[in-house]
Amino acid sequence: AKRNTQMGKLGFIFTAILLFGLISCIFYHAYADPHEDKQALLDFLLRMPHSRLLNWSPDTQCCSWIGITCNADRTRVVALRLPGVGLSGLIPSNTLSRLSALQTLSLRNNRISGPLPSDFTK
Repeated sequence: AKRNTQMGKLGFIFTAILLFGLISCIFYHAYADPHEDKQALLDFLLRMPHSRLLNWSPDTQCCSWIGITCNADRTRVVALRLPGVGLSGLIPSNTLSRLSALQTLSLRNNRISGPLPSDFTK
């Protein structure tokens, strides 16, 4: 009987640890925010003139911003689509080039001029 009680306690502890891990994992992915990518995007918007108001804010998750698509676990920005938002001038260096997981970039129908920054093509 004593052995069954010990096994029951171990089973309960194991189940509690497993459940805690599962809840932590779900919570992390629901609220994950790629901080480095977010800062790169904020730097881009700060240094790139634009005429349309975007919902980009340091206080919100960048995966929910207009024009941003993140990977499945919301840890990296994989697409930036900002067609026709009134972007103008040169793309600032050391901004979009920091989005190392970026797969799609669409900035069509804006007034962007000049070449891509040299750090972007490395």
